[in-house]
Amino acid sequence: MGERLNGIQEVVGSIPISSTKEYKNGLHYAARFFIIGRLMGFHVYVLKSDSGHSYIGQSKHLDTRVAEHNSGKSKATKGKGPWRLAYSEEFEIRAEAMKREKYFKTQIGRLWLKEQAYL
Repeated sequence: MGERLNGIQEVVGSIPISSTKEYKNGLHYAARFFIIGRLMGFHVYVLKSDSGHSYIGQSKHLDTRVAEHNSGKSKATKGKGPWRLAYSEEFEIRAEAMKREKYFKTQIGRLWLKEQAYL
């Protein structure tokens, strides 16, 4: 194995161009970023109700937000439920989720959602 430098152990891999660095917590920075990014995703979602209504929104906490819609905490969906999640997409950056939400609320975006049977 490689030398230990400042708490970082260099591990020579099978790829001759570079090596992998193992940090004290056992995760390489890129792996930690990927895991954290997945846990902290932003969601665009489409809800449908049995009464024929639909709702498009975005949230960091998808399950919690759907529960809020079903408990009447959202003015836009209160009294129109129960709601079920018909479709969702996840983004690492909130601005991207907001951009996609805006697209879904356009005529072309709604048409795509209808063609996919999400609306």
